[in-house]
Amino acid sequence: DGGGGGGGGADEGGFALHVADVEDFVLGRSGGLGAAGARGAEKFDACAIDLFAGPTWRIPSFALTVPFHAALCGLLAPGALVLQNALAHSGEECLEASRQAAGRCYVWRRNAAPKGPLMPARFATDNEAAAELAQVKNAFRGAYDEASLSMHRPCLWAPSRVVEARLPS
Repeated sequence: DGGGGGGGGADEGGFALHVADVEDFVLGRSGGLGAAGARGAEKFDACAIDLFAGPTWRIPSFALTVPFHAALCGLLAPGALVLQNALAHSGEECLEASRQAAGRCYVWRRNAAPKGPLMPARFATDNEAAAELAQVKNAFRGAYDEASLSMHRPCLWAPSRVVEARLPS
């Protein structure tokens, strides 16, 4: 959310930059391209969603829905890539790692000097983050080709996930 309102685009070194409320822009409110306005408009080749509610790790509720992702799909070109960052996890990977002798799961330790920034951790498997991650995956399944869906861990020490989909060419 850049706050600029109307979604006016500017060319920034080969990229189209739109400053607007993402929900309004994608869903076509307040002059954004949106599903209805996208017909005949230039389509986007990729979309990276790194969106959280205020200073939290929570994803805004609209970005967890099929209607939002279906409208976003209408703004994308064939073969476009969609990535959504979800600071969410199920805890399963950490539990599995703790069962194996070679594996461990870590968290960042604040003010850790001189002990080092990481410490072993375990995560609960039934938590709000896991439920939110499931909502993201369901929204992707409802809006994009399920065969193109995947989920990645951006780094070993963070419980974050990136959900990915590629539109058919």
